[in-house]
Amino acid sequence: MLFFMIPFEVLPFSNAVTAMLFGGIILAITAAYVLWIHKNEGFEFGWFLANKGGFWVITLAFFALLVFLGGLMLFVVPQAVEPAFESGAIPVAGVLVVLFWLALIFMFGFLSFVMIARMTALVRTVQIKNFFGAFALAGVCLVMAAVFFSLFVEVVNDIFIRIPISAQWVAIWVFVGALIVTGIIHGSWKEVSYYLEDDDADPTKER
Repeated sequence: MLFFMIPFEVLPFSNAVTAMLFGGIILAITAAYVLWIHKNEGFEFGWFLANKGGFWVITLAFFALLVFLGGLMLFVVPQAVEPAFESGAIPVAGVLVVLFWLALIFMFGFLSFVMIARMTALVRTVQIKNFFGAFALAGVCLVMAAVFFSLFVEVVNDIFIRIPISAQWVAIWVFVGALIVTGIIHGSWKEVSYYLEDDDADPTKER
């Protein structure tokens, strides 16, 4: 969104050149950042993702690469690319919106699943006090997952295909029910140590 707020029209370049410059500069900055990390601290992909903002660096680099390639195509074959960009803007925007909601659904759905499984493990070890804390967190995550799922269904309804209100509610309840059921099953099936800390997993600890 910040990218589209930049007043590119005031720059003394064509749209194609501006896109290539913008994308190339961002790519150069991200590449320099990765090389600086590699030179000073070494490089391991998992560590890079977890501790050095690797996810955001990769996302920014891919976005810059797309902008650069778009500008390059617009520069080389403007007659073929410009109409395609204009006619394809809405579908592309719709896909990006869907991916955004899916990312939020996955995040809160995963947290809901884990907390429900943890609740089940706490019940198995009869840790009632800790159970209520896990129950509160699971409730918040489950509500957020359901809200984002409902918004996702609404986006699909508005952009792609019409979905009756009754079908939307059925989908929401099936989604929430699936999270609850699968979380309980997994928490019952796995060893309690999978979802609990070592001290919490010890059934002989003082309650």
